[in-house]
Amino acid sequence: MESIRLPNYRIGNGIVLQSAEVFKEYGSRALVIGGKKAFEAALEQVKTACAEVGVEIAAIEWYGGECTYENADRLADIGRAAGADLIIGIGGGKALDTAKCAANRMDVPIITVPTIAATCAAITSLSVMYLADGTHNGDMFHKQPASCALIDLDIIAHAPSCYLRAGMGDAMAKHVESMMASRGRTLTHTCTLAVTIGRTAFYPILQYGVQAMKDVDAGIASEALKQVVLSNIISTGLTSILIEDIYNGAVAHATFYALTHIPDFERTHLHGDTVGFGILVQQMLDGQMDSFRELRKFFAAVGIPLTVREMGIELTDELLEKIIPAAIKLIEDNRVMPYEITQKMYADAMWAVENYQE
Repeated sequence: MESIRLPNYRIGNGIVLQSAEVFKEYGSRALVIGGKKAFEAALEQVKTACAEVGVEIAAIEWYGGECTYENADRLADIGRAAGADLIIGIGGGKALDTAKCAANRMDVPIITVPTIAATCAAITSLSVMYLADGTHNGDMFHKQPASCALIDLDIIAHAPSCYLRAGMGDAMAKHVESMMASRGRTLTHTCTLAVTIGRTAFYPILQYGVQAMKDVDAGIASEALKQVVLSNIISTGLTSILIEDIYNGAVAHATFYALTHIPDFERTHLHGDTVGFGILVQQMLDGQMDSFRELRKFFAAVGIPLTVREMGIELTDELLEKIIPAAIKLIEDNRVMPYEITQKMYADAMWAVENYQE
C-alpha cells in the first residue's frame, strides 16, 4: 500500500495574525519551541493569534541550539508535563526540525512558523539530526509532515538575505539532483510527481531570485520574494516528501557532506550555499556545460560561492584525497547514478570548477 500525507500551508503578508483559527483547529494547549532570534521575530504574533481563539500557551522553550535526539526528548518531556496537545515551531531549519522531533515523540500535531526561507523544514516529514558538537547524525523520519505551515512574508522579508540565498541553492539542487539520480529509471507515479515538482523549485528561482534578494535587503515583502519562498519551502518540501529517498540527492549534496569533514565547516558555512556550489560540481562532472554556465552566472549574481576558495578553503590534492571518499560512499549508498563515479572523476570536476574561466 502506498500512503502519502501532505501538509497544509498558508502564505502571505501578516499571515500569522490572520490565521488564529488554524491554531484552534489543531489544539487547545500549545508548547512553543523555537530559536532565540526567531522568538524575537514571530513570538508576539503567535501569542496574539492564540489568545484570540483561546489556545493556551502551556510553555515556551528554546530548542537547544542543535537538532539532537536529546533536545527533542527533553522538549517532549516538557510538553507532556505541561499537558500540551499541540506544538508550535518557530524559526529556521534546526529549530523546526527539533520541534518536529518533539511532536513525533509526543504524537501531537505541529504548526510551523518559519522565520527564514533557507530550507524546506517547515513542511517536511523528516528532521536532519546532529550530535551536540554539530556533527551530522543521520535523518529521523516522522509519521507525518507538519500539519500546517504559516509562512509570513513580512517576517521573512526582515531576515538576513543570506538565508534566502542559501534556500535557493538547496531548492535548485532538488531538481538537478533528482534528474540525474532518476535518469534512465522507470519511476512510480509519486516519484514522477516529485521530480516534476522539483522543476517548479528551480525555474522560478532563476526568474525571480536576483530581485528577491534585492527586496529582502530592502525589507520588502514582494511578489518576487513570495515566488522564491514558495520554491524554497513548498516546492522543495513537496519533492522531499514525495520522492523515493534514493533519488533525493546526488553529487551536489554529496559535495556538501564531504566538505563537512573539514573541522567546524558546518558551523561557519550555510548548508544551501555549499549545496549550491555542489550543483556546479555535479554539472561539471556530468558534462552539463550549458547549465553549468547559466547557474554559475546566476550564483555570482546572488552570492552563492563559485569556488571553495570563496568559502575560505584552499583546494589541494591532499584535501580532495581526504574528503572525496565520503562523497563517493554517499553516492554509492544510493546505488542509482546513471554511471559509476570514480574518485578521479570527482577530483577532476572539483579542480575544473575551481579553475574555471569564462
